Amino acid sequence: MGFATAFLQKTFLTSIIFGEAITSQINYIRIPSFEGYRPTDPNPIVEAHYTPHDGIWSCCLACIQDDNCHSFCWNTEDFTCGMYSTRFDNNHTMSLEQKYGEQYYVKANRCEMAGFIWVDDLQFCFQICTNANRNHSESKLACSKTEGGRLARIDTGDKHNHLKIAILSLNDGFVGFWIDGDDLEQEGVWKYSDGSLITTTFWNTARWEPSNKFGIENCAAMETDYGYLWNDRDCETDLNFICEIV
Repeated sequence: MGFATAFLQKTFLTSIIFGEAITSQINYIRIPSFEGYRPTDPNPIVEAHYTPHDGIWSCCLACIQDDNCHSFCWNTEDFTCGMYSTRFDNNHTMSLEQKYGEQYYVKANRCEMAGFIWVDDLQFCFQICTNANRNHSESKLACSKTEGGRLARIDTGDKHNHLKIAILSLNDGFVGFWIDGDDLEQEGVWKYSDGSLITTTFWNTARWEPSNKFGIENCAAMETDYGYLWNDRDCETDLNFICEIV
């Protein structure tokens, strides 16, 4: 059973439930699509029963304190807690058994805590930014404001295809998206923002890209009109952009 990211709902178990003292430690993603179900593989690390007074608080703390625990099921009817060493989420499948009142939680990683999307198979954490158009340098700065953030480095075909599908799923008319890469230092020598050479590219060669039109196109973008293949653009052009966390 697979679940798209759209089904994920970030839930912070705040002081309303747990009290101020431990709020900063409790950050989970609750997966609503698993309501009323629990994983059947593998077996829980431990399954315990808590009183209504202790409730999900104790279950959550027990998972936090166990380094091997990466997710838990909490049953709102019989107050049982099942802790798991596996973190099932939208990028995994699992067999399920139906159990009334079950809620499934996974520990949120840094990527998800920042509001980004984690793709486990690609080890890729990204965010498509469509709320403001910026030039290339402003886009780099916006991405860097998130810890470990930068413009997305698209260095594999799988990443490129994944981003293309993700953009198309937004069903909106975008001009293009800034990504990491420019030849500002030397025309025709494309580098990432850290100065390393770009060795894998997805230029729209059918349209003779990169073309350096008018001698001012020095920054890489995924271009809507080109089927999201790359185009070099004037770095001062305002576009949407794609960030990643590394």
